[in-house]
Amino acid sequence: FKSVHGLPEVEENMRQLCVQKYYPERFGDYLINRNENFLSTLWEKPAIESRIDPARIIACVYQEGEGLLLDNIQRAKEMKIQSSPAFLWENKYLFFDPKRLSEIPGFESVQIKQTGECR
Repeated sequence: FKSVHGLPEVEENMRQLCVQKYYPERFGDYLINRNENFLSTLWEKPAIESRIDPARIIACVYQEGEGLLLDNIQRAKEMKIQSSPAFLWENKYLFFDPKRLSEIPGFESVQIKQTGECR
C-alpha cells in the first residue's frame, strides 16, 4: 500500500478500520481523541481514552488489516471516491468540499474553517 503521507497513514487507516469493526460505538470517540495529536505514532493513548483495547486492534491489524483496507479501497472505487476529504451521509449526500456540509439537513449551522494543506 502507498499513501500520500507514507506508511504511518496506511497503518492508521488499518487501525481505524479495525476500530470500526470491533468498537463501532466508540469509533467517533477514537477519532476525536486521535485527532488531538494525529501526527504522533502513539495511538494507544487515544484508544485507551476511548475504552478500546489496543491489543485487540494490534491483532486485527496483523490478521485482518490488509483485507479490511482492500475492501475499503474497493468500495471507494465503486463509489468513484478518489480524493479526500470525501463526505458520504446516509448514502444520499456525497461531496468532497467540507464547506458543503451545511447542505445536509441538520448540519445547516456547521461552520467549517478550512486551513492548511496536505504536506
